[in-house]
Amino acid sequence: MDTETNKPSEAESIDNSKAGPLASNRSILIDAPLRTWALRPTGVPSSLWSLTTFTTVAYVRACDPFEARLLAAQWFKKYDFQGEPLSPCLDPDLVDCREVMDDRFNMFDEPGVLPE
Repeated sequence: MDTETNKPSEAESIDNSKAGPLASNRSILIDAPLRTWALRPTGVPSSLWSLTTFTTVAYVRACDPFEARLLAAQWFKKYDFQGEPLSPCLDPDLVDCREVMDDRFNMFDEPGVLPE
């Protein structure tokens, strides 16, 4: 970290870029509180369903619904793709994402898909 500008050094920037999009987003949102999101399929048919193991409800700890969708897409993917991730979890028409207000989830202090 450059103490004069409070910006990451070049080496820190390279390390963050290798960690993936979620790691860089998390470093930006480090002060944002984690919330719990419930992702549920809407029942709309799509060929994207063949790319995932996601079938019922998933609970995800994340700062916002976009991060929750990305985490679910990565967790439930069947195949590794180059480029843009493909998943029904990323499409609001296919998967509903709503915040869950339940204090039991607050014990999870890292972003991720929660165990059942």
